[in-house]
Parts: sequence; structure tokens; C-alpha cells
Amino acid sequence: MERLAKNEVFYDPYTFSSDFDSGNMLRCERWSNEEYFLWTAPDAGSDKTSYRTWFHFSVKGGRKGSTIFLTIKNLNQQNRLYNQGFKPVYRSMPNKPRWERVKGTCTYQSVGTVNFEIRFQYEFEHDDNEVFFAFAYPHSYTDCQNYIDSMEQFAMSTSDSTGIYFRRELLTLSLDQLRVDLLTVSSLDGQGDPEQPIEGLFPFAAVRPASFPQKQIIFVSCRVHPGETPGSFVFNGFLNFILDDRDPRAIELRKRFVFKLIPMLNPDGVARGHYRADSNGCNLNRIYGEPSQTLHPTIYAARACFLQLHSTGRLFVYVDLHGHATKRGCFIFGNALDFDRQIDNVLFAKLLSLNSPHFDFDGCNFSEQNMTAKDKRDGLSKEGSGRVSLYQASNLIHCYTLECNYNCGRIVNTIPPAPLPNSNEPLSPGYRSTFPVPKFTTESFQQVGRAIAVTLLDMCEANPYSRIGHTDFKTVKAVRDWVAAFIRSTSSFKTETVPKKKTVTTAAKSSAKVEPKKGVASGRQTRSGSLTSSQRPPKTVPNKTIAPDPKRPPLSRPNGKLSSDSRRKIEKGSTPAHRSKSQDSFLQHSSEEAKEEPDSDGDSDVGRKDSSSQIRLPLLPLASISQPTEGSSQITTPSSRSPRSTVESTAVVTVHQFHKTVSQSQDTMLTASTSNFDKKKPPPRPVTIRSKKIVIDSTVESVSLKSERNHQLVVESLDLTVLQIQTTETQSNSDQR
Repeated sequence: MERLAKNEVFYDPYTFSSDFDSGNMLRCERWSNEEYFLWTAPDAGSDKTSYRTWFHFSVKGGRKGSTIFLTIKNLNQQNRLYNQGFKPVYRSMPNKPRWERVKGTCTYQSVGTVNFEIRFQYEFEHDDNEVFFAFAYPHSYTDCQNYIDSMEQFAMSTSDSTGIYFRRELLTLSLDQLRVDLLTVSSLDGQGDPEQPIEGLFPFAAVRPASFPQKQIIFVSCRVHPGETPGSFVFNGFLNFILDDRDPRAIELRKRFVFKLIPMLNPDGVARGHYRADSNGCNLNRIYGEPSQTLHPTIYAARACFLQLHSTGRLFVYVDLHGHATKRGCFIFGNALDFDRQIDNVLFAKLLSLNSPHFDFDGCNFSEQNMTAKDKRDGLSKEGSGRVSLYQASNLIHCYTLECNYNCGRIVNTIPPAPLPNSNEPLSPGYRSTFPVPKFTTESFQQVGRAIAVTLLDMCEANPYSRIGHTDFKTVKAVRDWVAAFIRSTSSFKTETVPKKKTVTTAAKSSAKVEPKKGVASGRQTRSGSLTSSQRPPKTVPNKTIAPDPKRPPLSRPNGKLSSDSRRKIEKGSTPAHRSKSQDSFLQHSSEEAKEEPDSDGDSDVGRKDSSSQIRLPLLPLASISQPTEGSSQITTPSSRSPRSTVESTAVVTVHQFHKTVSQSQDTMLTASTSNFDKKKPPPRPVTIRSKKIVIDSTVESVSLKSERNHQLVVESLDLTVLQIQTTETQSNSDQR
């Protein structure tokens, strides 16, 4: 081994380095000519924090076709993220500058109760390239500055022709003397006197930007947690959209709003390669209540700027952009308000789900518990987060944390294209629901940013080319009415702490029109939030808990966690005596994953379980499929059937089984069969069917049911997620005659 420079080491023929912006590699050791072990440095040193998730290093000296095996040895526990099939990313410079997820398998395992390690391989694609590897798509401090430079140059060069107002200010300097920028974007019309200076801020500003006294203000911030890079790509998508000089929606946004944007709140942590803390090891998203100008200059500046904007009475929306390591999808954490204001609060999230295929409305959390809970790692309360603290200081309705999972979502919303009159090309494309759900890319995050901008127009009913008119809602008022009813009927969106009582969905009467469940142009959700033809949310009734079958092996939820019944049996030591050794291994691993992992997300979700683990099969009216597509179904009400006709409905679902010794998720088959109905005596409506037989088998899971015509079915299961519904109709020969 030869140490060449700081954070750089040489093992013939390879040179390992993290001596660059956002790099993180504590040390490297060679195990063999092809196998290398690496350690990542804790944020601000091991004496201050134990955050060890972000890594970013390079390897050069490889020849085309040679293979290297890399093991990261000392990461924080991230079982749930890697259970989803998450992989690190790489790029090969200069031949392949675009970041991609590593190819091949990525194995992982827990080491004791503290450490977690991953192992992957890379085959060099070019000679003499420097190959960079990172935990997730990087966006360094230098990348951020270069991006702002390019946007500033574009806006200033086209200002006269496009009417774009763009000002870049140095809000403050960080502890490491790095820039914290404040961007102001609007249109040229409506300018007033310059904004007032704020004591201790804007050190080099001779004149502040113009005020816009007739416009509402949108405040967006990003990267308070340095390793949560999805937030930066959402920010870039948002800024790109509002600076578009051709899109009529962007022009309308600039006419109606003034945007105040902070691209990077923790530049020190980003440049140092930290995951969650600043240069002093402080979690800056927990000190918004009383930040120190000396110790926390960036948060002090952001809070002071926010309060000055709020004092004008024109501050409309505050959004802080984050990444999330455990809960799948893109979703919002909001605050718990009184009923009337909660309608406006939740409306933003619902409209966003109608504008983005990646935004998961069911994943949102507006509970009071998620405003006050404490982190298990450091004991800091979420009352110190930007979302909660700034709401408490301002009483602003629209205070949000937007979270984006590093890997993938649970669903893909079907949304219609944004229409453009007198043109064959839409302003924005539509999306169809797909399965399997694709992995997120930087473009996925940027689309969420664009959707936030479009949603702001829909909130004000000022979108000249809105998608809402092409959904079953037709108007924003109808969406608002749906949200009001949804808040009344859905416990997880009430202002009080989320109750533990389970609920099942009931359906409209069998004579009512059946609405599509998934993959329709309305963009509606696939679960309990689905609409009826009158656009009302389903009623909820208490669910009867199903007693666990002692002969049934506990099953894994899609995120690898056990159901609550199975977990209790494991804790009490009462698991079935006939369980096999493979099941023992599976249960042991799942039990460990059931324990809550350290808070690694931007503003962790407390008070509402991951919606992927709250599994319900909705009440299914008997219907037929027309032209089913992969991952989605179009359900239509049967026009006419013989009284003796029967319908067989098959719900295709997927869950994952994880073994402690296996690094990748392994699909399993689960089949539930039910007893037949007495055809001579039709059962009452609705008919409830419970699983009686469970079989672990191959690679796809299905639940098969049969009932008489026009009888509705309820399937109660705690371990399944419906991904597709297929129905077929059969008739007897006499009926056909």
C-alpha cells in the first residue's frame, strides 16, 4: 500500500480516492488482488456522530474487462432500503459521465447490531478511466454552484425578451465559509420598492431585490441533510420549470407568484461528504426553533428570511425538500390543523398526486404525533424541524416536508397529459400505471419538482392547461370536496393521533356505477381513497381482526417486516412447532427487521405506518376486465348476465421473503383458497371471505374467489397488496341456449 495524498491510497494497479467535493472514504484495505474492503467516515468524526451512510469514492487504474469486488464495511443499518433492491450508483469518467446504478448483484448483511455492509462488483468498461461510486446520485456543492451559475446566465441573458426577473443573493456564509444562496424569481411586472435588509445577513448586497406587493410568495429550501440528494434533483426540476420561457404555465406562475429559493442549506456537510449533519455534527433540521447565528448561521438565516416574508402577509407555501431511506415513494409530511384549514392543507397533496406519477398520496402523513415525536438516535424532537417550527412561528397552513425515497415507489399513478389546444403534442406527457414499479432516476425526481410548480397553479385554479379537467374530478372544487370527505372518514388524516383500530373499505350498493380502481385517467389512488362515481371517499367501518391460524407460517410484508400478529407470536416464543428450518431463518431475519431502524430520513414518518404495510383488499363489485394492461386494470360493470352466471375474480399480488443469509429479495407464491357458496341460497350482500389455506410456493401470488352474480366480496388479509385484478365470466350451457 502506498498513501499518495489525503484520502487517497494506492494498491497496484488501483488508486482509491475520496479527495474531492462530497467524497467520503475513511480507509481502504486489500483482501486479494480483486477484493477490497472500504470504510466510510462518520459525519464530523466518530466522537460527534454515528451517521455512516453516505460514501463516495473513485477507483482508477483498471483495464477494460477486469473486475473488482468492493465491500463497504461499516454502514448504518439500512435493511429496509436494500431489501427493496437498492444499489449504489457509478459513472466512468471521461467516457461515461452519466450516473447509473451498478450492474449485477449487490449483497448485504447486518454485522452485529450496529454495522451493516454491502458488497458489489464492477467490470471496467474503458481503459484509464476514473470510476466514481456513491451511495446515491450525487449532487455536490460544486454541482450546485455550477447549476445556479448556468440558470443565472440564462435568466439574465433572456430577461428582456422573456420578462423573467431573476436575482441571486449571498444570504450568508456557512461555518466553512461556503455560499448559501437565496434566489428570487418572478416576472418583471408588479415590481415595488427593494426589500428591507435583515441585520447580519446579505453581507455583500448593496441593494436588495425588488418586492412584489401584489404577489404571493413561495419559499422552497433544500439539502438541510447533505446526503439526501433526491431533494436537489426535485429542486432543479422545480427551478427549470419556473424559468421556462415558453411554457404558458411557467409564465403564469411568474406573473402570479414570487419565488424565494435556497438551493443548499448545509453546504459544509455536502462538501465534506456527510449524510445528515453539518461540520459540527449537528442535525440542522432539529434546531429551527432557536438557531444560533454563530453555531448555525445557515438555519438562522433561513428562519429570519422566512419570518420577514411572512410579515408581509403574502407568504403562501413553504416546502423543504428531503430524501428518505426507508419508506418507498414520494410523499409529504404536513402539520395537523383544525378541520377547515386541514382541507386546504391536504388539498395540496391530493392535487400533487394528480400531477405526478411518482407522488404517493397514501404515503402522506398529517398527524399530530409526527409533529412532536423524538428521534430515537439523538432524542431531538421534530418540533425543531423546519416544517413544524416555522408553522408554529407563523401559523402558515402550507408548511411541508417533501420526501423522496432513494430507490423506488410503491405505485405509479396514471395521469392524463396536460392538453395543449390546437396541437397534437401535449404540454406535458401522460403516464400509465406500470408494474413492476421502475426505479427512481434523477429525471423521476425532477418530474416531481415540475409537478409541485403545476400544483401551485391548480391550488389557485389559475392553471390554463390543467390536467384536473381530464380526470373524473373535472374541477378543483370537486377535489376539495373529496378531500373534505376523506378527512372526515380516514383516521390517518385526522388532526388527532392516529388510532390503532383497523378499518376495511365498504363499497357502494351493487346498483351503483363501478369506478376504475387503477390505471384510469382520473389519477385516483388504488386503495381506500378510491373514488365512486359521485367522487366521495368510501365509508369506513370497524374491521374484525382475523385470528391467526396456528398452522399458518407468518408471512413477510412487502418491506420485509412481519405482520403484527406474527411479531407478537415471535416475541412470546409461541411460533408453530412444526415450522421448518428455512422458516426459522426467515422468521429470525424478519423479526430483526421488524425493529424500528435508526431515523435516517429527512423528517421521519411517525404516527402513520408505511402505507405499504397497511394492506387492505377493497370491496370488489363483480365486474369484467376490458383490455387489461400490465400493472393496471380497467374494470367495467357487466351489462347483462344470466341469473346463473358466475364470476371468478383473481387478485394478483406480490410479497417478498427475505432470508438472513440471502442478500436479494426472493419472490414467493401465496395461494389462499375459500369454500364455495351455496348456489341455491344466495349469501347476503356483501359477502366476506377469509383465507383458509396458505401455501408457500413459487414466484407469483394469487387469491382466487368465486361468488354468485351481483354479490360483492370482501377479502380480509393483513399480508397482501393488490396489484392487479382479473375477472372472467362463465355461463352454463342452458344459459347460453
